[in-house]
Amino acid sequence: MRKYIAFTLIALFIVLTLFGCSKKANTNQTPDPSYAPNTPKINNEDAITRTPNSIGIFPPVEKEEIKIGVIYNSDPEAVASDSYAHDQGIEEAREVFELKSSQIIKKTNVSEKDEAAIKQAIESCIKAGCHIIFGTNAGYAKVMGEYAELYPNVIFSNAGGNKSNDTNFNNYSGDIYQAWYLAGIVAGMSTESDLIGFVASFGTNNNEITVAINAFAMGVNSVNSKAKVHLQITNSKFDAEQEHFAAVALIEKGCDVLAQHCGSSIPQTTAQNQKVYGIGYNEDMSKDAPKAVLTSVVYNWDIYYKLAIYYVIAGEWTNENYRGTLGEGFVDITPLANFSAKGAEEKVEEAKANFARGDWDIFKGEIPANDGSSKTVSDLSEIDWYFKNIIVE
Repeated sequence: MRKYIAFTLIALFIVLTLFGCSKKANTNQTPDPSYAPNTPKINNEDAITRTPNSIGIFPPVEKEEIKIGVIYNSDPEAVASDSYAHDQGIEEAREVFELKSSQIIKKTNVSEKDEAAIKQAIESCIKAGCHIIFGTNAGYAKVMGEYAELYPNVIFSNAGGNKSNDTNFNNYSGDIYQAWYLAGIVAGMSTESDLIGFVASFGTNNNEITVAINAFAMGVNSVNSKAKVHLQITNSKFDAEQEHFAAVALIEKGCDVLAQHCGSSIPQTTAQNQKVYGIGYNEDMSKDAPKAVLTSVVYNWDIYYKLAIYYVIAGEWTNENYRGTLGEGFVDITPLANFSAKGAEEKVEEAKANFARGDWDIFKGEIPANDGSSKTVSDLSEIDWYFKNIIVE
């Protein structure tokens, strides 16, 4: 209900400020309310009475004139990739604002390790007249920051990282570990063998993945203290063959639930073929393996993209960094399969309520690591170790 109320107010605000009070809303183009932004960045109580450019750094831009650049590190058509998830969000936002495809300048397969390619992509977006450029990989942050200084009238917004300035360069991300914890609860309650597998692209050299694995394992432990999480690392962002081999190896060890943080849905289809359960990532993978997937961990990137694009059009860009949460719907898990363990949904809702309180978090206090030591976390970026129930194969 809260999301529906937020959707109604924000949708009305957009109609009044962008399309003119005399125009009627086209109800046939109303976006799915489940994707409605529900965020404290817009004050819903006075949304309708606020005027464009009341707080913005930059002047408003006509929606017919706006140009938006998006830089992807892979092909956004590749299902299950980070780029795919970001592109789904961009397209959702484009539809909401009724933008033409030509107003979105997409640069694909730009490696975060290739500085020259990043520069070329940014320069191409600038030459195309982009008002805002989204970098969808944390590895772009350094170069994005440099170009923000060179082009102060262009807005640069980068996913991940902690770099920003005071006017035209911010970062956006989300507390995805919260969703991973929920997925761990589902896995921990659904396993019968108490052996859960996890296929990961990288190990502790990748902080994002390490935090995800730990959160998942902590979720498992919260409902099933006997269960172990067996980890197979492919050492590749995307390698379908290695992901298949890793999944098979975990199943042969007796794992009856397979989670993943890798580039394809192969672990889920392998799980289905081997008649075990799965936990998807980056998209709802139940469409790939409907008989296996218990739930999937997802970002709803459209929530940020709708807000950012609105702020540029309305002249309300304030350059705040954005950290989306579970409560806002920016990170979440997909609806549980009807074959999930009895009581799993209730446990998930209980954990969501705990996160929502604000005074509770899974990374607070002393945390037992799998090497027998005890860890404390002052910043998630420091985590380069595994939780006590994780076994690295």
